[in-house]
Amino acid sequence: MKYSILLIYILLLFASCSSNSEKDWNGFVAKENMVASIKGEHFNLKALDTIVLSDNHYVQKAFQSRKLADWLDENDVLRVGMEPDAPPTYFTKGDKETGFDYELLSIIFEKVFPGIDMEVKGFSYDTLPKLLLQPNPQIEIIAGGYVADTSIPNIAWTKPYLTFGYALITRDMDKMKYTDLLSLKGKKVGVYDDGIAELWLRKNVSDVGTIVKAVDNTDTPASDWMKMLVTGEVDAIVYDYPFAVQEVGDYDDILSITNKRLNAPNDLMGYSFGIPAGNKKLLKKINDAIDEVKQAADYGNLVAHFIPDPDLGKTALALETEKNNTKDRDIALAAPKNESSSDYDARKNGAVSKEEVAKRKKREAKIEGYNGKVHQVSEGESLATIAEKLLGSPDRWEEIYLMNPHIASPDIIYAGTLLKIPAYQLVKSEDKRW
Repeated sequence: MKYSILLIYILLLFASCSSNSEKDWNGFVAKENMVASIKGEHFNLKALDTIVLSDNHYVQKAFQSRKLADWLDENDVLRVGMEPDAPPTYFTKGDKETGFDYELLSIIFEKVFPGIDMEVKGFSYDTLPKLLLQPNPQIEIIAGGYVADTSIPNIAWTKPYLTFGYALITRDMDKMKYTDLLSLKGKKVGVYDDGIAELWLRKNVSDVGTIVKAVDNTDTPASDWMKMLVTGEVDAIVYDYPFAVQEVGDYDDILSITNKRLNAPNDLMGYSFGIPAGNKKLLKKINDAIDEVKQAADYGNLVAHFIPDPDLGKTALALETEKNNTKDRDIALAAPKNESSSDYDARKNGAVSKEEVAKRKKREAKIEGYNGKVHQVSEGESLATIAEKLLGSPDRWEEIYLMNPHIASPDIIYAGTLLKIPAYQLVKSEDKRW
């Protein structure tokens, strides 16, 4: 009797396992290339292929890229996936959505998707590529600070809409000590936990000390890994310049950016938008729109607003907060006689005066002793427009960039910055890096 009960229990357990197994395989989506063995049958699955149960038989279905044109035929909205609170790329202020990527995409949508609404859906950074490609996708575009990752199958990346360098961040007391890659030998360095900066750092500093991977804690105004730097748990941090400006702004008078483009000029990175592969015509339209927008003054204004000049010690969020906080002080702060309105506004907002900023930029650019032509950047200007105006060709922007190591990237320059202009051609067309 005991054996009969045991046998029945084993049979029920087997049936349960078999049922669970079938349930698990039905609708299974392969995360990578693999071989699946189901009921003695072998399936050679490619990444994102699906196993479905049909007429009591398992069938392999190859992944099919979605045609966004088909989606737009039936819908009047495109869903953009972004991390929900990740300034400067995307954040909310009150009930208003904003951020560099958000505003840039709004401009691009008017050019590429007339009549189509943009809906932002917030998900964590590392899940967005998966959500773009899942069988029942919730988004059509991913944005918010992604470097094109060709190792992810079936995602097509646009050309970079914002180039940047890695910033080196350290404590004010150490800002003369940690300024370049050589200074990081044997040191403890913090990097963001996405693997990209770590790989680059190990490649370029073979004898770097400990690399600490820390996840940005977006639930608090200041991230945990910046606190690690403040407390001395790490000596320095290597981080994307656009985000570094935002983070350092939370620690005025404690942390400093000592190098704006640690990986320039040959290794600059670029943020791209991602869409499902197989949409070549649409990808070209987005790329053309990126080119057009980057030549307009609106682009430079977006950069200046959301990735503000660290010399001013302000961030997009800080400026907005400070603007609200100063309303109650306006009556108490009367402008002294002989003070210009611009100086008064700067003093009232706690900002550095324009004159002081100009002096700092002059020192940064090391203009002293330079006898060549110097250009002061005007609002909305880009290196390409400056090169066209002063050197006769927008393609010569790279020469200006190489000659001025105090600017963060070809896309991130600020009004008021002084630039040295080459007197002769420095880079032959066949030797251009970009």
